[in-house]
Amino acid sequence: MLILFSDDVLGGDFYNAAGVSLSWLLPFAVTKDYGIRTQLFGTAGNLINYDSQSSLADNARAWKNGLKTSAGVGLVVPTPIGRFELNLAQPLSTNDGERTKRLQIGLGYRFL
Repeated sequence: MLILFSDDVLGGDFYNAAGVSLSWLLPFAVTKDYGIRTQLFGTAGNLINYDSQSSLADNARAWKNGLKTSAGVGLVVPTPIGRFELNLAQPLSTNDGERTKRLQIGLGYRFL
């Protein structure tokens, strides 16, 4: 996903995010019956302010230098309203003093 805004927005002007995941059924009878899966995933993204006084190369360098990445493992449980996820993530790139979270709980609406 790549989004470029012409007006100022809260947080920044240029945003991108990417992710990849690999999931599979757990090899236990009870988890197979309920469709419980485990997953490995990786994510990358950034949000920067576009500086119109700087060159495109300088803005691209600022984006590259601020890129954040993470990887993790999780458990995915299908429910009638969507997928429930419990993930443990490890930030791979952070800034000094930046707060990170490693445990993530999510509920995704089923739309596919």
